Amino acid sequence: MDEHFETWGKLMPLVRRPPSEYFRRQCMVSMDPGEAIVRHAGEDLLVWASDYPHPDATFPGAVTKTLGVLEAVPASVRRKILAENAARLYGLDIVATGAP
Repeated sequence: MDEHFETWGKLMPLVRRPPSEYFRRQCMVSMDPGEAIVRHAGEDLLVWASDYPHPDATFPGAVTKTLGVLEAVPASVRRKILAENAARLYGLDIVATGAP
């Protein structure tokens, strides 16, 4: 989208910034258990979702599967994905538990 903005942005005078800036400011991406999206989305924009109770949800075992995908991710990034980003999205305070 940013590439299109660079080429065609002059035709959209109300769009003043590259689309990626709007996305980072206004959007989050959720990952289902087992998705390797961690490599493709910024760590500050990613939240975990179980997708339960949809028929294609990983149940039981959603947490275990997600933790397996995030095993190689640094603990600080895991904490963002599993707690901090969602808390920021919903305006919640989180209590430190010492868990990753």
